[in-house]
Amino acid sequence: MAEQTTVLITGANRGLGYYAAQQMAATGKYLVLLGARELSKAEAAIKEIGSDTSVKVDTKNLTPIEIDVTSDASIVAAAKTVEQKYGSLDILLNNAGIAQAQTGKVEDGSLRKAYQAQYDTNVFGAAATTEAFLPLLHKGKKKRLTFTSSGLSSLKWAAEMEGNYSGAMFLSIARRRRPWT
Repeated sequence: MAEQTTVLITGANRGLGYYAAQQMAATGKYLVLLGARELSKAEAAIKEIGSDTSVKVDTKNLTPIEIDVTSDASIVAAAKTVEQKYGSLDILLNNAGIAQAQTGKVEDGSLRKAYQAQYDTNVFGAAATTEAFLPLLHKGKKKRLTFTSSGLSSLKWAAEMEGNYSGAMFLSIARRRRPWT
């Protein structure tokens, strides 16, 4: 069997990252480092993937790794772990991200906190993770850097859609549409 491509997927214990990990591991071509904020969550995701009969996955192709993209210490520790165990990284899939309704108010500071949490995870977390893993990617054979996004980043959806995808979920936009009481 050919040597596996080593890929780290952040935020892989659920959502798009979970399914990317499942599908990549199922091919047998990838050693997937399944990243989660807590090691126990990564381990639980691997157990769940292994018990899912809809896609046959050898869980030997999945390795749990703790990485919280909002914590520089966690990112550095994860990079050191990967370096010590594998020496390099072929693919970094920056997948960790959050999206939440903006229900706070400027007056009590909760709006700022909500936006800071999203930027800290979705922007700064991806940037810091990329920076920490670049030396390992340079040593890798495939050298791929990827970023997962969804329709939630679409300005068109925010302007035109209803429900969870609507820009009205974001307080600054909603204020212009209707006064808050």
